[in-house]
Amino acid sequence: MNNFIAKVVGEKQLWRQHKARTRQLPASYRTALEALERYLMHCGPGGDGVHAAAMFDDLLDLFEQSAANHTPVREIVGEDPVEFLEAFVRNYPDGQWRLRERERLTKAVDTAVHEDQKDSLVRLQREEDTVTYDFRHGGLILAGTDSPLDIPATSLHLNLRSQVKFGMQPWQALETATSMAAKAWHLSADLGTLEKGKLADLIIVSGDPLKNIQDAANVQCVMKNGNLMSVSELAKPFASVTTGEDVCPAR
Repeated sequence: MNNFIAKVVGEKQLWRQHKARTRQLPASYRTALEALERYLMHCGPGGDGVHAAAMFDDLLDLFEQSAANHTPVREIVGEDPVEFLEAFVRNYPDGQWRLRERERLTKAVDTAVHEDQKDSLVRLQREEDTVTYDFRHGGLILAGTDSPLDIPATSLHLNLRSQVKFGMQPWQALETATSMAAKAWHLSADLGTLEKGKLADLIIVSGDPLKNIQDAANVQCVMKNGNLMSVSELAKPFASVTTGEDVCPAR
């Protein structure tokens, strides 16, 4: 650990002096400064000990002056402490190098993602062309996922959107996840369509998925065996949300 600290902030003696000054700060300023320093140690520009020591001491100088002037911590770092540090390190040679490398990394990844998507979209279109052809010629098409290799809920919606993106109408895509699925499993008497006498298992969404397939994901309420609950009620054990409360108020 001593070797690591020496590399980041220079000689250990300077670091001890730095920490002694830090302890003299009011508690709130000291807490904020130590958090910023910890971030710089793990995510800062690195470089030699001389430049690192100068950076840490300048940051401490800023906090000492601000504490003396009673400048609130929030006014020092702004709303985004990470953005504050990004701007701060750009004033140092190693920070400029880090910025250039970050820009190169971002550009390289963006280029790779764009190229990868082109190939993936070509393959996806070929697959969906086959699905659309079979559907239009009377084939029984089921929307599915690669569970457990994929996340079922998310991948199901991506499946439906891909069908629509490459030729099917929204209502046709929805049939592959509802009436056709029930037919394939010989459950059409109870599931697959909204009809009197069938099981009351359905969702209420915001929007019109018959026009915009993405609206199928805007679930507000779920009915299971005739029991209607909002997403807010369903999520209550895990998160505080208000989705569906105005549509399906809790009883």
